Amino acid sequence: MVHIHSVETTGVVLLTMVLSPARRVPGNLLPNGSFEAGRYGWYVHSQCCRGSRMRIEKAGAEHGRYCATVTRTSRAGTTFLMHEFINLEKDKDYTFSAWLRSDSEAMPVSLKLYCFDANVTGKWQEGKQDVTVTREWKRYHLKWRTPAARMDMYLPRIDLESPGVLYVDGAQIESPEL
Repeated sequence: MVHIHSVETTGVVLLTMVLSPARRVPGNLLPNGSFEAGRYGWYVHSQCCRGSRMRIEKAGAEHGRYCATVTRTSRAGTTFLMHEFINLEKDKDYTFSAWLRSDSEAMPVSLKLYCFDANVTGKWQEGKQDVTVTREWKRYHLKWRTPAARMDMYLPRIDLESPGVLYVDGAQIESPEL
């Protein structure tokens, strides 16, 4: 399936074309939340953590056939798993959730939804939920009422707050209002 979007901002038209092998699960606004289409839509950002990485694993998935593992190798810097920007409506309640487990008994992790402030260029706003992930699969949630965002685009991400391996599966964004 091919999606073509055009957005006009300050007289410049931006065109993006997305080839989308991943389908959304009914009720889930986040494509490829269970990594069935591999890395499609997902990226790892790592600053000052040489060797941090993301892998798609078949063994041990909680939801579907695959899960992702994200490895943070150092206490210095940051490492987070993020999905590409998705379109959400302002002033609506959303829940971002995912099945998570770690290779340790107490890994600090943050679920976040980011957006650029609609009225102030370059200013971020975020919804954040800090959790402690254990070795057992568990679904963690962030509930957030979306503020006005530039182009109604929001960025879901999962931050690893310490070194270790985080397993991620069944990520989703849903709204009871839709």
